[in-house]
Amino acid sequence: IWAMHWGHYRVQEELKHKYPQWFCFRKEVPEKWDGGLYYGFPVEGDDSMIKVGIDFCPEDPEFRMRRMSDYNYTPNSTIVNLIDDFVKENWKGVGERVDMYSNPYTCTRDQYFVLDRLREKPEICLFTGGCGRAFKFAPLLGKLLAEKALDLPPSYDIAPFSAERDCVRMPAGGVERTSST
Repeated sequence: IWAMHWGHYRVQEELKHKYPQWFCFRKEVPEKWDGGLYYGFPVEGDDSMIKVGIDFCPEDPEFRMRRMSDYNYTPNSTIVNLIDDFVKENWKGVGERVDMYSNPYTCTRDQYFVLDRLREKPEICLFTGGCGRAFKFAPLLGKLLAEKALDLPPSYDIAPFSAERDCVRMPAGGVERTSST
């Protein structure tokens, strides 16, 4: 589970329809926890606000956890400041930050999805690890999950999405595996 941050920023009324949907890929600065991947969505509705967030997660236990019970929904001030600075440096007509959120994304260490049956309960098929990207593949993922649930051969190779990968499995007792994947 990764802690991802995003918020809304007020924009000048005369510019509110000029902000596109965008992605920024810039050089990482790990010592500042800056993964370099930022995104934004244009104004929706009548409010003059854009959505801006990050698509990276620092390699720190505060941001990566195995259980939702360990999740902290309070935005991290360092990440909030990174987003604020990014907006000020790159966008004209953007004003105050209205809000900021920290939301859990399910991500595997290798950033591949999980689409499989549970070994312990083979009657359960699951999809997880979407990490904010799965919506792009929804029709295909739905088809593959249905095929899995109906015991049909998959239309595509789903071996890379196995729930048995070392980077996904947590052995009985909840002890972490030590693996480089």
